[in-house]
Amino acid sequence: MLRGRDSAEINAEGKLKESDARTVMDVYAACVVKHRYLRVKKALKLAPGGQDQRKSLTDVSTNECLDSGTLGFSAPLLRGALYKALVRRELAVTPVTVPAEPLHFTASDEWALGEVAKLTFAQCLYRREPGLVHDLLFTQASSAAERAVLGRITPLLQACVEPTNQLAFTKAELVGLLAEVYYRSVAPSAPENQG
Repeated sequence: MLRGRDSAEINAEGKLKESDARTVMDVYAACVVKHRYLRVKKALKLAPGGQDQRKSLTDVSTNECLDSGTLGFSAPLLRGALYKALVRRELAVTPVTVPAEPLHFTASDEWALGEVAKLTFAQCLYRREPGLVHDLLFTQASSAAERAVLGRITPLLQACVEPTNQLAFTKAELVGLLAEVYYRSVAPSAPENQG
């Protein structure tokens, strides 16, 4: 399992339960950022969903952060977890601000159009309640504190969905999308507004 972490609970199918999986993903991403910081920053400059970024995210993954076994994440989940790790590493004491100009997202291919819609949605939430997004990014995955913040965010979700769109995502995806928007909006050295 992860270096420096007790084993997580694995179910009968050999998978982590969701709460453990999200915690493992956060711990792993923090370790990857610690050991491969510049490579992570370079990978995150690439537009989401593209083949180049999927390869780059695979390349930044490292066994240095594992005691044993293997981990597998989808590219969007790993991307979001890496952004959350960067937020926690670089922006813990940065004041919560909303830039005057919103981020602009572009799709690298047909699949990425859905990712752009999700990032646009996350940006709407961030611009409405930046303090709540900040609080969410600094809570432990699956904790009572996270559930409380998500409970305050949930009523805002509908206002950020275009009437013609239907979006579906897990908690991990939502947190990752919010982490990306937050980081790219606030960090002075954030990856350029690509993707």
